[in-house]
Amino acid sequence: MTPAEGAIYLHLSASTLARWRTYGGGPLYLKLGKKIFYRKSDLDQFIVEATRSKTRG
Repeated sequence: MTPAEGAIYLHLSASTLARWRTYGGGPLYLKLGKKIFYRKSDLDQFIVEATRSKTRG
């Protein structure tokens, strides 16, 4: 997926994904030449890893 498609899939802005690519903390991505792509499986894994059962601790 392109960054725009990945952002829609995650219900985030494309600028959030760009910031995460720069500073870390986001889903894995591919860089092919100058283009950025996200695999659906990596976005799904990012969602799984972000799942929490409580707000503290």
